[in-house]
Amino acid sequence: MRRQSSSKRLGCPIVLILLSCILLPAAPLKAQVVSPDSGFGKVPFAEWQAEGPQEKIPWKVRIPPPELSFHQRLLARIEVQIPSLEITKRRGEDDLAVLVQISDKAGRVYQDHGEWKLKEAEPGTQKEDMALTWEALVLPGDYKVELALYDSVTLEHNYAERSLHAEPLKDGLLPDVWSGLPTVELFDPAERFDDIYRPEIRGRLHLPLVTQQPVRIELLLNLTPSEKLLDFPSAYRRNLQALLPALKSFSEIAVREGSLDVTALDLQRHTTSFHQENIGELDWPRLKEALKSADTNLTDVESLRHRKESAAYFRTEIARRMEASSSNSGTRAGNPLRVYILFSSQMSFDFGNSLSPAEADKKCNCRIYHVRYQLWPEDKMNVLHLERFMGTDDIVGILKPLKPRLFSVQTPEGFRKALAAILAELSRM
Repeated sequence: MRRQSSSKRLGCPIVLILLSCILLPAAPLKAQVVSPDSGFGKVPFAEWQAEGPQEKIPWKVRIPPPELSFHQRLLARIEVQIPSLEITKRRGEDDLAVLVQISDKAGRVYQDHGEWKLKEAEPGTQKEDMALTWEALVLPGDYKVELALYDSVTLEHNYAERSLHAEPLKDGLLPDVWSGLPTVELFDPAERFDDIYRPEIRGRLHLPLVTQQPVRIELLLNLTPSEKLLDFPSAYRRNLQALLPALKSFSEIAVREGSLDVTALDLQRHTTSFHQENIGELDWPRLKEALKSADTNLTDVESLRHRKESAAYFRTEIARRMEASSSNSGTRAGNPLRVYILFSSQMSFDFGNSLSPAEADKKCNCRIYHVRYQLWPEDKMNVLHLERFMGTDDIVGILKPLKPRLFSVQTPEGFRKALAAILAELSRM
């Protein structure tokens, strides 16, 4: 199978449902199967299409409206649910298979299938409905999705047709950002961190930056969530789920006259875990290794011993960049505008950290942006946990003398507004 969905684990083997999406034809066109799938050759799919909708096996199909993702693309989902009683009833030698075929207005057809071997399910383990989810990035438009589910032994089958409408964004920001992108990009099976960064996404955002003077941009990613959240094992991953796609989006800024660098800071271990200069494309294999080494769930004794020095390490890293920005020659070509864009969740350092502010250097030809993600505990309705977490952002206090522009965001829309505002401001500087 070439592609698989992300599937919810419910104590049973995962059913993989693999889907493709393209725009609904405005007029009938001759079908062109772009990605033929072997599963379609095992069943009379064309006959099922001609017969129309069937439901001989209980199921539910849900296609919610696509929404903006942290990758700054519209994310489409197709969800299929099969009752647990149905799985229990069919356990044995049966296989359940799902076929998906989707066509665009140019007549292109994408096919794929997934199977679930029911005999591999342990008796008594299937106590919840089986939930299947497929995801893909799409452009605005109308999509047609055809699904078929069948039992390999009884040959009972379902057939359904659904429409999917991707509404264009109406905020007026970044109007050409999706120019030149593929209509659809599917999510492949993914291991840890790949399922956040999505290296299979090959389309790049259209983010040209034309400035009045040379500019050197450095994207700074703080990999460490607030130390008040370190008791939550999921905090590290949830932090990356927003910040990593945002970093990837900003890394696709095309600087007309200048350069773009990326640095990842591990504040817990006091190290620069990743650095790449003049990027054309992020070096994902190296960055992924940095993410593994910075995992706050794998804290070593040495890091714990020096947690009271984390704020000082951050302040030192910022000061070092300010000094570099001030030491260049005074010529226009030799003294580009230095732009630092910090991506970090709201940060509270452990008690005992020195929170003295960074020293501002008036000679620094630089601009700092602070894109702050509001990361809440998963059980954010628990008042006790909220009381522990709420408070000032220590990074804001440290950066205050440098007069950064702060963007406090919680959603993909918030990151989009920050991206548009930063590009607009830099183009005018």
